Amino acid sequence: MRLQVSICLLILQLPLFGQAYFTAGGVRLGTENGLTVKQRVLKHSTVELAILSGFKTDYLSMGLDYHRHYPIFIKNLNLYTGIGLVAQRFQPQVDLGSVSKRHGITFTGGIEATLGRVNVAWDYKPMFFLGNTDRLFASNSGISIRYVFVRNKDVKKWEKQKNKNKRKNNEPLFGRNKRSR
Repeated sequence: MRLQVSICLLILQLPLFGQAYFTAGGVRLGTENGLTVKQRVLKHSTVELAILSGFKTDYLSMGLDYHRHYPIFIKNLNLYTGIGLVAQRFQPQVDLGSVSKRHGITFTGGIEATLGRVNVAWDYKPMFFLGNTDRLFASNSGISIRYVFVRNKDVKKWEKQKNKNKRKNNEPLFGRNKRSR
């Protein structure tokens, strides 16, 4: 019992963190394979662009998703949910001469962890297609492995340097004035 209480108290003392990256890009492997880039837009919010191709089918899929991140009690580990748009272009097996297109809305749920410059995420994406299409629903899941190009601490460092330079440029030319002493 003491061990359980100690572990609970330790977890409650850990600070909450969000995603540890500002810009990350890499590959997505799963139902669909391809490239993915994630960009932080607000605190706890990212936008993901993914260009994917079906492994067993002849289609190309492109999606743009907004994700909201929910920190978990361990640094750089979080859950996320999202919504986005998806467009697919494919060649049906029946008529090899024609190309079909479908557009829809996608929802996302996943978990991600960042260690150093590597971001690993697993997600599930149900897609609902709009309009007159052969399919109204599809889903995919996959693991994304991304390299962190710009970390949050890099951006904070740049902002700190920028503010320091701004303060330096605003100082009087001939030393301090009498009020600042």
